[in-house]
Amino acid sequence: MVVDIKTLMICNLTVILLFCVAFALHSANHKTYPGFKLWTTGLFFHAVALVLFVSRGIIPMGFSVVATHVLFTCAILLRLDGLTQFLQEKPMQRMLYSLPFIVLLISCYFYYVDDNIALRGFILCSLYALLCIPFLQLLIRHAPAGPRSLYYLGAVLIGLRIFSLEGRAIEWISNYQAALFDTSSFYIVNVFIAFLSEIGLNLVFLMLNLQRGEANLKKKNSELIDSNNRYKSLSETAFEGVAIAENGIIVEANEHLVTMLGYAGDDLRGKQGISFIAPEYRDLARFNLHSEFEKKYEAKGLRKDQSTFPIELHGKMFSYHGRQARIISIRDLTEQKRSEQAILEHKTLYEFLFENNTSVMLIVDPKTQSIVDVNKAACRFYGYTKEQLLSMLITDINVMSNKEYLQEMAKAQSEEKSSLYFRHRLADDSLAEVEVYNGPVYFEGKSLLCSIVLDVTQRKIEEAEKEKLISELQNAVNEISTLRGILPICSYCKSIRNDKGSWDQIESYIRQHSDLEFSHGICPDCVKKLYPEYSASILQEDEMV
Repeated sequence: MVVDIKTLMICNLTVILLFCVAFALHSANHKTYPGFKLWTTGLFFHAVALVLFVSRGIIPMGFSVVATHVLFTCAILLRLDGLTQFLQEKPMQRMLYSLPFIVLLISCYFYYVDDNIALRGFILCSLYALLCIPFLQLLIRHAPAGPRSLYYLGAVLIGLRIFSLEGRAIEWISNYQAALFDTSSFYIVNVFIAFLSEIGLNLVFLMLNLQRGEANLKKKNSELIDSNNRYKSLSETAFEGVAIAENGIIVEANEHLVTMLGYAGDDLRGKQGISFIAPEYRDLARFNLHSEFEKKYEAKGLRKDQSTFPIELHGKMFSYHGRQARIISIRDLTEQKRSEQAILEHKTLYEFLFENNTSVMLIVDPKTQSIVDVNKAACRFYGYTKEQLLSMLITDINVMSNKEYLQEMAKAQSEEKSSLYFRHRLADDSLAEVEVYNGPVYFEGKSLLCSIVLDVTQRKIEEAEKEKLISELQNAVNEISTLRGILPICSYCKSIRNDKGSWDQIESYIRQHSDLEFSHGICPDCVKKLYPEYSASILQEDEMV
């Protein structure tokens, strides 16, 4: 039986065109992956090459020969690039796209210069066989650990194609008389193998694409299930109430929200979400709902027992089962409001006890010696603005060196002194004696010192004057006390023995040990005794004086 080779080629062309259309329709209507369109384009080039091949005798032979080989080469390269991107997600080496130009030169040379169909057929069949080897390597190397039968089937089909091309190349080089449309059994077998491998390879690639789509669909379904499970877990374990509403109707609510509003089970489902807002805030909630407002805002919630409590709402639109819905998180602000009130009260107390206190007060970081805060009285006392004081160190106003200051602080701490005495420099460069009372305070995780500063300059002056006066009085007392006690005095001349053992006249001794001065006179008895003849006139004169 004589087999018409052209009929086989036309059948092959028909199959290639059907695959080309099928691939194009699949790409337009289904999810495809990198390389699928390149493979489809390669099929189209293959079909055009077959059209030119079977048209020999109708179109110029030279054009048919050259164009057919160039298009076959392009078809192989496009499908190789498509399979590379499909399996490796990266393109093949761009240098391979220079092969069509090389094939163009080879075809032109062996047709127009040296019309040697056998050598041309050997070279080009060998080149096509070499280009099929990367297909084989890709399919074997990237076969997954699970379902790999399709990959191995594709590798077998590529192996048959390589065997067919190499057999054809050997036939060309061994039989120079071989014709292009030879009807020998060997040639028919080669064409039949190529026909079957082409059908099988295209089916394998299409099934690989479907297999990947199925795997991705399973993965997405698994991710969706995990996402739903995570959503349920997060919503149930969240510290905030979470609700999903469609057109203002609650379709989902977590347990925290149900408990927060004083309900049980699925009591919230199917109810208007606005009914759980205090009446005075419902207009605001409606406006934010209809305008799809997505920022946080505060309102008051309404419990089942009609009691109200402060809440914070945060809504956002999202796709829920293919429909637009609004997810709303509701946070109970009761504790936060209490904390804010407590903070406000503490701030007010702080301002009363610190800011407005008439005593000079500073807060100092003992580690850095920086001034953290000062009150108004401190600004008045030191003569600086608050900003100036906050930019200074405590050692900038304490005339002690930093080392001496730290030693004094350590000494006071070890001796458990409640107050310390320093000398501070004021803004006008004058010095003030101060007494400082330190106490620990804790602010933002830091241990600080609160210093109450008392101006004791006048007190120090008064104490110094007092000490001087006491010293002077003590000295006076000491001097007076030397005239007390038992004094050794001569019973005849009335001389006094001093500490050194010598005798001093009584006038001299008293003058040395006191501020007394003496004036001399004579008593009446001594006048009568010593001057009896003149005693009457002397005594008479004294009486007249």
